[in-house]
Amino acid sequence: MGDSFGSAWWRGYAAQLKAIAEARRPDHLAIMPLGETLKALGKQTEVDEGVYDVPLEGIVGTVARAGDFDREFRPRNRALRDRWDRLTRTSADLPPVRLVRLSDMFFVDDGHHRVAIARARGATTIRARVRWISTVACALRCLTLADLPSKTAERMFLERVPLPDDVRLGL
Repeated sequence: MGDSFGSAWWRGYAAQLKAIAEARRPDHLAIMPLGETLKALGKQTEVDEGVYDVPLEGIVGTVARAGDFDREFRPRNRALRDRWDRLTRTSADLPPVRLVRLSDMFFVDDGHHRVAIARARGATTIRARVRWISTVACALRCLTLADLPSKTAERMFLERVPLPDDVRLGL
């Protein structure tokens, strides 16, 4: 895979056209916004997990840049090209990206371009400082925007009918 901005942008554009042509759910390629996701799932506790390697396929959302990248971190905004090009040319060691984790879903707080470039280069993991937030409703990597209303209902049920973890998680 090439790491040029143009090839990444075109891959994202082609994926959008393919999704339209296949009449897939319109949110299939939409990046998950952390705020909306947390509102639906319900925030409980928060812990700094430190720095470790995170699987890139688990990074499906963003804290604040939903319009700039798709769910697979292909650029959607051509104005990102200059930053992308500078980062692909640098030989400096870059700091770990900052992520927020909800179960097996990760959301980028800082390092969107680094995540996008790593994915474009075919990497499988990226070094990250991770902050974990536990949620009332279960957070699964396959969640899309269309799933958030049902997750809101799940959260409301679990807030009203507390279940033991083994029952709630189906253990």
